[in-house]
Amino acid sequence: MILRHIERRPVKSLLTVLGIALAGGITMVGRFQEAAITHMVNVHYKLSQREDLAVTFVEPTSWRAISSLGSLPGVERVEVYRSVPVDCDSSNIPSHLAQGRSPQRRFAALAGRRSPPARAPLGRRVADRLFG
Repeated sequence: MILRHIERRPVKSLLTVLGIALAGGITMVGRFQEAAITHMVNVHYKLSQREDLAVTFVEPTSWRAISSLGSLPGVERVEVYRSVPVDCDSSNIPSHLAQGRSPQRRFAALAGRRSPPARAPLGRRVADRLFG
């Protein structure tokens, strides 16, 4: 019965097979997108950014502000880092961001199997700008 239908209307049968194949492809791409987004959310929030709350100061603050954050009720750990814009090319627009983090960090970990802690050789001027 199927062979007779294919023989009588080959173009219609070809378009039917093509439509079913494309529908299967769309379904597979949709499932892949769902899995990819789930993976990105897990990497970002469960591996890389594991803190519950992040406090950002606009200006550099004293260590007293950090210790007062740590003394708030419910705060178990405080991690500090410093981000400054760095001009890595000849233009006047800072195009990169340098971050100084503690080697004992637990909340902002490097994600990936092949991501060992990176240690950049810092010049005196860059280190003074990063760490005051």
